[in-house]
Amino acid sequence: MTVRLIGTASTLFLARLLTPADFGLVAVAMSVVGLCQASTEFGFDLALIRDSNASEADYATAWTADLLRGTILAVLLLLVAKPLATFLNDTRLVALLSTLSVIPILEGLYNPRFVDFDKRMQFRPFFILMVAVKIIGFMVTVGLALAWRSYWALIFGIIVSNVARLLLSYVLIPYRPRFTLSSWRKLMGFSGWLAGAQLMGAMGSRLDNVILKKLLTAHGVGIFSVSRDLTSMAFQEITLPLRRVLFPALSRLTTASDAFRHAYFVGVSALFMILAPIGLGLALVARDAVPILLGGQWQDAVYPIQWFSLMAGFWAITAMAQSAAMSAGQTRMIFRRNLLYFPIRITIFILGADYYGLMGAVVCSLIADVFLGILNLTMMNRILGTTVLQHVRAFERSLGALLAMALCVATVQRLIPAGTDLITHGFRLAAATGVGLLVYPAVHLLLWRVSGRPAGAEQRIIDLLARRRNNKLTSAQ
Repeated sequence: MTVRLIGTASTLFLARLLTPADFGLVAVAMSVVGLCQASTEFGFDLALIRDSNASEADYATAWTADLLRGTILAVLLLLVAKPLATFLNDTRLVALLSTLSVIPILEGLYNPRFVDFDKRMQFRPFFILMVAVKIIGFMVTVGLALAWRSYWALIFGIIVSNVARLLLSYVLIPYRPRFTLSSWRKLMGFSGWLAGAQLMGAMGSRLDNVILKKLLTAHGVGIFSVSRDLTSMAFQEITLPLRRVLFPALSRLTTASDAFRHAYFVGVSALFMILAPIGLGLALVARDAVPILLGGQWQDAVYPIQWFSLMAGFWAITAMAQSAAMSAGQTRMIFRRNLLYFPIRITIFILGADYYGLMGAVVCSLIADVFLGILNLTMMNRILGTTVLQHVRAFERSLGALLAMALCVATVQRLIPAGTDLITHGFRLAAATGVGLLVYPAVHLLLWRVSGRPAGAEQRIIDLLARRRNNKLTSAQ
C-alpha cells in the first residue's frame, strides 16, 4: 500500500508539472528499452527460487548471464537509436535512448542472491527495497521537474531509481559476484520456454506506445500510457508482493494436490476481491477525479481511464495464472499461450489505432485482455483439472458486492448535480468514494456470512488482521 501511494503521488505531481506530450515521448523511449529487456528475459531468478538446492555456481551463472545480456542490450539501444528516431519522425529519441541504454547494464548487475529472501518467505527486505527506491525516485524526479519542467526529469528519475535499487540489493544481502556460465544448461532447463514466453508477451504489450507514436502523436501516446499506468499501478503494486509469496509457496506443493488448487483459488479470489473494486471505483469517479488529480490538460484521459479500470479483474486472473503455471513447471504452456496471444493482440491493436485513433487503441487493447483472460482460464483448467464454473464461484461474493457498490455510487452521483468547477468535482468525488468504501466491504462481509463463512480469502484476511491486532496488543503490554 505504501509503495502504491508513493507511485501514485509521483505520477499525480508530475502530471501537473509536465505535459501529456512529455509523458508520451518518455513512454515511447521506455517502451523500446522495456521491449529489449523483456524479450530477452531469461527468468533465472524464478529458476533459482524454484530450486531449493541452488549452488553458488547457479547464482554466479545467473549474474554473469544477466550482465552479458545487459551489456549487449545497451550496445543495441545505441545502434538503433538513430534509425528508430528517423522511423518515428522524432530526433529527440536519439538522446533519450542513448541515455537510457545504461539501464540494462544496471539491471544486469543486480544481486542474484536477493531471491534468497523469497525462498525463505522473508518479504520485509523486498518491502524496504521497493519503498526506498520509490521515495528516492520520487524526490529526484519531482525535484528535477520543478527545476527543468522537461521530460528529462523523468529520464534521470528512472536512472537514479535503478541505481538505488542496484545498490540496496547488495546492502540488504551482501554478495561477491564472479564470472562463470558453468550452470547455463541447468538454468535454461527451466527458463528456456519461459524466455520464449517473455518474448511473445513483451512484443504483445511493449509495442503499444511505439505503434501509437507512429500512428498518432506524442500527446496521444502520453494520454494512453498515463491512463494505463495509473489504472495498472494498483495491479502491479498489489500483485507483485502477492506473487512473490505465492510462487515459492506453490512450488513446494504437488500440482495435482487439493492443497495446490486451494492455495490457487484463495490467491486469485483475494486478488480479485481487492483489485476489482479499485478498478470499478476508479471507472465510476474518473469524470470527477481527472480534473482534480491530473488537471485540465488531461481531460482526454477520462474515457481511457474508465475503460482500462474495468479490466482489473482480468488482470488478477492473469497474474495468478502466470505464477501457478510457473510453480507447476508448465513454462512450455505459457509459451504456447503467448504465441497464440501475441499476433492477435498486435493485429487488432494496430487496426483499432489506425481506424479509430486513441479510443480505438484503448478498446482493442481491452478486447485483447479479455482474450488473454480466457486463455488463462483454459490453461489453469488444464493444469489443475478445474472448470470455468469453479473460477466464477471463486468470485461470486465479490461480484455481488461490486454490483451493490456500483448501484449505490451511481445513485449518489445522480443526486449531486454535475459541474465544471473543482469544488463540485471534489464534492462528488468525496461522496462517491465514501459510499463505495462503505458499501463494498459491508456487502462482501454480509455475503460471506450468508454463505456460511467458507474458508476462503475473507477468512485469510480476517485472520491476518486479527494477528496484527494481537501483535500490537502484545507489543503495547
